[in-house]
Amino acid sequence: MKKYNIIWILIFLIVEGIVIHWWISENSGDNYLQLTKKQNTVILGDSHALFAFNALKNDSIANFAQTAELYPFTYFKLKALKENNSLLNKVYLSVGEHNFAKVWERNLNDEEKIIEMINRYRKITPEYFFKKHLHSTYIKNYYYSKKVQIPIELHKDEKSFFHDLLGFKNAKNNPYTEEPNWSNDKTNIEKTLTKNFGDSVLVSNINVMYLDSIIVFCAKNNISLILFKTPTHHQYEEKINAFFKANMKGLAAERKITIWRTSTNYDQLLMDADHLNKEGSKKFIEEFLLP
Repeated sequence: MKKYNIIWILIFLIVEGIVIHWWISENSGDNYLQLTKKQNTVILGDSHALFAFNALKNDSIANFAQTAELYPFTYFKLKALKENNSLLNKVYLSVGEHNFAKVWERNLNDEEKIIEMINRYRKITPEYFFKKHLHSTYIKNYYYSKKVQIPIELHKDEKSFFHDLLGFKNAKNNPYTEEPNWSNDKTNIEKTLTKNFGDSVLVSNINVMYLDSIIVFCAKNNISLILFKTPTHHQYEEKINAFFKANMKGLAAERKITIWRTSTNYDQLLMDADHLNKEGSKKFIEEFLLP
């Protein structure tokens, strides 16, 4: 009887190993960056784009936006996407005043954040980039040990059993499955403003530089680049520091680019001060993509 039990355990372990190996290969960075034959357009940007296109149902468009993504990582992701998909010919990129606030460079300095960035983007980001931005000895040791390999965050609707089994940090339900109840009060809006802009009026030169790299790359590779700003609560919009508004307007004017934005009020279609909920996503897609 014990002999049969051992055999069954061995069979289970072998099957489990095969399934886990298959799952990892299916969810690796390389597979993640592979478009289908019908897809020739991608959406890039941070959580604002991710949320804005949550309700997207279009066989030709793939949403690769990710939470807290800085333009350097967007640039390397775009390069990898083009290398893997020669038919890619259109990019929708989210742009907002917060993208040029220096406070977001915390993702390149804060130990917890940079480790998340390393794990998320190691597969597509050149080593020299991380070398330049790894300031602490702890982070350098972490990077060069390469003990942790976490696939690029997938943002799929379902939560995978194997995410939990393997302990992948970025595993989670789609953030839209349970929308938080929020009140558009001053406290919420002020907290969001502080998170997005900090308490200084400094520009992130690295984000500006890599936005330029994205623009140049698209031009050289015959990729149509369409920039857009997602809707926010009108009280939040009104309180964005005039410096950052003027900065983004100036950047667009200098580069002779247009940033599409809506004039429609989305106040009742937000899940917080600056992210659309599911219904807001549907409305935004109809307004932005269908005309």
